[in-house]
Amino acid sequence: ASAVCMDKLATRGLAAACGLRVADGLCIAQHDWRNARPEWLARSARLARDGWVIKPRCGGSSVTTFITSDSTELARSIDAVLATGDDALVEARVAGVEVSCGVLGNRGAELCALPPVEIQPKEGRFFDYTEKYSADGAREVCPPERLDDASVQRVRELAARIHASAGCDGYSRTDFIVPLAGAGAGEPVMLEVNTLPGLTERSLLPLEAAAIGVDYTALCMWILDLAVQRGVRA
Repeated sequence: ASAVCMDKLATRGLAAACGLRVADGLCIAQHDWRNARPEWLARSARLARDGWVIKPRCGGSSVTTFITSDSTELARSIDAVLATGDDALVEARVAGVEVSCGVLGNRGAELCALPPVEIQPKEGRFFDYTEKYSADGAREVCPPERLDDASVQRVRELAARIHASAGCDGYSRTDFIVPLAGAGAGEPVMLEVNTLPGLTERSLLPLEAAAIGVDYTALCMWILDLAVQRGVRA
Protein backbone atom coordinates (compact mmCIF):
# COMPACT_ATOMS: atom_id res chain seq x y z
CA ALA A 1 0.00 0.00 0.00
CA SER A 2 2.79 2.42 0.87
CA ALA A 3 4.63 1.66 -2.36
CA VAL A 4 1.51 2.36 -4.41
CA CYS A 5 0.54 5.51 -2.53
CA MET A 6 4.03 7.01 -2.53
CA ASP A 7 3.82 6.91 -6.33
CA LYS A 8 1.34 9.68 -7.13
CA LEU A 9 0.84 8.45 -10.69
CA ALA A 10 -0.08 4.98 -9.45
CA THR A 11 -2.38 6.51 -6.83
CA ARG A 12 -4.17 8.55 -9.52
CA GLY A 13 -4.80 5.38 -11.51
CA LEU A 14 -6.04 3.48 -8.48
CA ALA A 15 -8.32 6.34 -7.44
CA ALA A 16 -9.85 6.66 -10.91
CA ALA A 17 -10.36 2.90 -11.09
CA CYS A 18 -12.36 2.88 -7.84
CA GLY A 19 -14.52 5.85 -8.81
CA LEU A 20 -12.72 8.83 -7.28
CA ARG A 21 -12.32 12.02 -9.25
CA VAL A 22 -8.77 13.16 -10.08
CA ALA A 23 -7.56 16.32 -11.80
CA ASP A 24 -6.51 16.14 -15.44
CA GLY A 25 -2.81 15.43 -15.49
CA LEU A 26 0.21 13.85 -17.10
CA CYS A 27 3.61 12.56 -16.04
CA ILE A 28 6.86 13.63 -17.70
CA ALA A 29 10.03 11.56 -17.53
CA GLN A 30 13.46 13.15 -17.84
CA HIS A 31 14.29 11.53 -21.19
CA ASP A 32 10.91 12.48 -22.68
CA TRP A 33 11.35 16.12 -21.62
CA ARG A 34 14.88 16.19 -22.97
CA ASN A 35 13.94 14.68 -26.34
CA ALA A 36 10.58 16.36 -26.95
CA ARG A 37 10.36 19.39 -24.64
CA PRO A 38 8.11 21.57 -26.89
CA GLU A 39 5.57 18.78 -27.34
CA TRP A 40 5.39 17.97 -23.61
CA LEU A 41 5.14 21.63 -22.71
CA ALA A 42 2.26 22.06 -25.18
CA ARG A 43 0.49 19.01 -23.75
CA SER A 44 0.94 20.34 -20.23
CA ALA A 45 -0.35 23.78 -21.21
CA ARG A 46 -3.52 22.28 -22.68
CA LEU A 47 -4.43 20.62 -19.39
CA ALA A 48 -5.89 23.74 -17.82
CA ARG A 49 -6.88 27.38 -18.23
CA ASP A 50 -6.56 28.41 -14.60
CA GLY A 51 -3.14 27.09 -13.76
CA TRP A 52 -1.17 23.99 -12.95
CA VAL A 53 0.27 22.10 -10.02
CA ILE A 54 3.72 20.66 -10.71
CA LYS A 55 5.20 18.17 -8.26
CA PRO A 56 7.52 15.17 -8.03
CA ARG A 57 5.90 11.86 -8.84
CA CYS A 58 7.21 10.28 -5.64
CA GLY A 59 7.99 13.24 -3.37
CA GLY A 60 6.44 14.24 -0.07
CA SER A 61 5.70 17.21 2.21
CA SER A 62 5.15 19.46 -0.85
CA VAL A 63 8.91 19.74 -1.38
CA THR A 64 9.68 20.99 -4.93
CA THR A 65 5.98 21.56 -5.55
CA PHE A 66 4.81 24.56 -7.56
CA ILE A 67 1.50 26.20 -8.42
CA THR A 68 1.49 28.64 -11.32
CA SER A 69 -0.74 30.10 -14.02
CA ASP A 70 2.20 31.38 -16.09
CA SER A 71 3.36 29.19 -19.00
CA THR A 72 6.97 30.32 -18.61
CA GLU A 73 6.91 29.35 -14.95
CA LEU A 74 5.30 26.05 -15.96
CA ALA A 75 8.41 25.10 -17.94
CA ARG A 76 10.74 26.25 -15.16
CA SER A 77 8.79 24.27 -12.59
CA ILE A 78 8.99 21.10 -14.67
CA ASP A 79 12.75 21.68 -15.00
CA ALA A 80 13.05 22.08 -11.23
CA VAL A 81 11.18 18.86 -10.47
CA LEU A 82 13.13 16.85 -13.03
CA ALA A 83 16.37 18.21 -11.57
CA THR A 84 15.60 16.25 -8.38
CA GLY A 85 15.86 13.00 -10.35
CA ASP A 86 12.15 12.26 -10.14
CA ASP A 87 9.49 12.38 -12.85
CA ALA A 88 7.35 15.52 -13.00
CA LEU A 89 3.61 15.18 -12.41
CA VAL A 90 1.66 18.06 -13.96
CA GLU A 91 -1.99 18.47 -12.96
CA ALA A 92 -4.68 21.00 -13.72
CA ARG A 93 -5.17 23.27 -10.74
CA VAL A 94 -8.54 22.79 -9.03
CA ALA A 95 -9.97 25.73 -7.11
CA GLY A 96 -11.87 24.93 -3.94
CA VAL A 97 -11.55 23.94 -0.30
CA GLU A 98 -8.59 21.75 0.61
CA VAL A 99 -9.35 19.07 3.18
CA SER A 100 -7.63 15.99 4.54
CA CYS A 101 -9.41 12.95 5.94
CA GLY A 102 -7.91 10.25 8.14
CA VAL A 103 -9.11 6.66 8.16
CA LEU A 104 -8.39 3.99 10.78
CA GLY A 105 -8.90 0.29 10.22
CA ASN A 106 -7.41 -2.85 8.71
CA ARG A 107 -8.07 -4.57 5.42
CA GLY A 108 -11.29 -6.55 5.45
CA ALA A 109 -12.48 -5.00 8.71
CA GLU A 110 -14.67 -2.07 9.66
CA LEU A 111 -13.17 1.32 8.84
CA CYS A 112 -13.55 4.59 10.73
CA ALA A 113 -13.26 7.71 8.59
CA LEU A 114 -12.53 10.66 10.85
CA PRO A 115 -14.01 14.15 10.40
CA PRO A 116 -11.91 15.90 7.72
CA VAL A 117 -9.84 18.94 8.56
CA GLU A 118 -10.05 22.07 6.42
CA ILE A 119 -6.70 23.61 5.47
CA GLN A 120 -6.54 27.39 5.17
CA PRO A 121 -3.12 28.63 4.01
CA LYS A 122 -2.26 32.30 4.24
CA GLU A 123 -3.47 34.60 1.47
CA GLY A 124 -1.52 33.99 -1.70
CA ARG A 125 0.05 30.76 -0.40
CA PHE A 126 -0.68 27.08 -0.76
CA PHE A 127 -0.11 24.22 1.68
CA ASP A 128 3.65 24.09 1.05
CA TYR A 129 6.37 22.87 3.42
CA THR A 130 6.41 26.10 5.43
CA GLU A 131 2.62 26.29 5.73
CA LYS A 132 2.58 22.64 6.83
CA TYR A 133 5.22 22.70 9.52
CA SER A 134 5.89 26.20 10.84
CA ALA A 135 4.24 27.36 14.04
CA ASP A 136 2.58 30.24 12.19
CA GLY A 137 1.64 28.13 9.17
CA ALA A 138 -1.77 27.36 7.70
CA ARG A 139 -4.89 27.46 9.83
CA GLU A 140 -6.35 23.98 10.25
CA VAL A 141 -10.01 23.64 11.19
CA CYS A 142 -11.90 20.48 12.12
CA PRO A 143 -14.70 20.06 11.23
CA PRO A 144 -14.49 22.14 8.03
CA GLU A 145 -15.98 25.63 8.08
CA ARG A 146 -16.81 25.96 4.39
CA LEU A 147 -18.29 22.54 3.63
CA ASP A 148 -21.84 21.42 4.28
CA ASP A 149 -22.66 18.13 5.97
CA ALA A 150 -23.21 16.33 2.67
CA SER A 151 -19.76 17.33 1.38
CA VAL A 152 -18.11 16.29 4.64
CA GLN A 153 -19.80 12.90 4.49
CA ARG A 154 -18.76 12.46 0.86
CA VAL A 155 -15.12 13.15 1.71
CA ARG A 156 -15.25 10.59 4.50
CA GLU A 157 -16.83 8.01 2.22
CA LEU A 158 -14.19 8.49 -0.49
CA ALA A 159 -11.30 8.45 1.98
CA ALA A 160 -12.50 5.09 3.30
CA ARG A 161 -12.88 3.78 -0.24
CA ILE A 162 -9.34 4.63 -1.32
CA HIS A 163 -7.96 3.32 2.00
CA ALA A 164 -9.60 -0.04 1.29
CA SER A 165 -8.75 -0.07 -2.42
CA ALA A 166 -5.07 0.66 -1.75
CA GLY A 167 -4.93 -2.15 0.80
CA CYS A 168 -4.04 0.14 3.69
CA ASP A 169 -3.74 -1.28 7.18
CA GLY A 170 -3.84 0.70 10.40
CA TYR A 171 -4.26 4.26 9.30
CA SER A 172 -4.04 6.59 6.32
CA ARG A 173 -4.87 10.19 5.47
CA THR A 174 -6.18 11.29 2.08
CA ASP A 175 -6.06 14.86 0.75
CA PHE A 176 -8.82 16.34 -1.39
CA ILE A 177 -9.91 19.59 -3.02
CA VAL A 178 -13.67 20.14 -2.89
CA PRO A 179 -14.68 22.49 -5.75
CA LEU A 180 -17.32 25.06 -4.80
CA ALA A 181 -18.09 26.33 -8.31
CA GLY A 182 -17.92 25.30 -11.96
CA ALA A 183 -18.20 21.89 -13.59
CA GLY A 184 -18.15 19.06 -11.08
CA ALA A 185 -18.74 21.39 -8.14
CA GLY A 186 -19.14 19.49 -4.91
CA GLU A 187 -17.44 16.24 -5.97
CA PRO A 188 -14.11 15.97 -4.14
CA VAL A 189 -10.95 15.68 -6.21
CA MET A 190 -8.41 13.28 -4.73
CA LEU A 191 -4.88 14.69 -4.44
CA GLU A 192 -2.89 11.93 -2.73
CA VAL A 193 -2.90 9.28 -0.01
CA ASN A 194 -0.45 9.33 2.90
CA THR A 195 0.05 5.90 4.50
CA LEU A 196 2.25 7.27 7.30
CA PRO A 197 0.60 10.55 8.32
CA GLY A 198 2.40 12.70 10.86
CA LEU A 199 1.76 12.47 14.58
CA THR A 200 3.30 15.76 15.74
CA GLU A 201 1.59 18.67 17.48
CA ARG A 202 1.17 20.24 14.00
CA SER A 203 -0.21 17.07 12.41
CA LEU A 204 -3.70 16.64 11.05
CA LEU A 205 -4.60 13.11 12.17
CA PRO A 206 -4.50 13.91 15.92
CA LEU A 207 -6.61 17.01 15.26
CA GLU A 208 -9.23 14.92 13.47
CA ALA A 209 -9.25 12.31 16.23
CA ALA A 210 -9.70 15.01 18.86
CA ALA A 211 -12.85 16.15 17.02
CA ILE A 212 -14.51 12.85 17.99
CA GLY A 213 -13.16 12.90 21.55
CA VAL A 214 -10.06 10.73 21.00
CA ASP A 215 -7.00 12.32 22.61
CA TYR A 216 -3.40 11.76 21.51
CA THR A 217 -2.70 8.84 23.84
CA ALA A 218 -5.95 7.11 22.90
CA LEU A 219 -5.17 7.59 19.21
CA CYS A 220 -1.77 5.94 19.62
CA MET A 221 -3.36 3.05 21.52
CA TRP A 222 -5.99 2.68 18.78
CA ILE A 223 -3.25 2.42 16.14
CA LEU A 224 -1.33 -0.12 18.25
CA ASP A 225 -4.46 -2.17 18.76
CA LEU A 226 -5.01 -2.31 15.01
CA ALA A 227 -1.46 -3.63 14.63
CA VAL A 228 -2.06 -6.32 17.25
CA GLN A 229 -5.30 -7.30 15.54
CA ARG A 230 -3.46 -8.14 12.33
CA GLY A 231 -0.88 -10.21 14.15
CA VAL A 232 2.01 -7.76 14.10
CA ARG A 233 4.40 -8.02 17.04
CA ALA A 234 7.02 -5.35 17.79
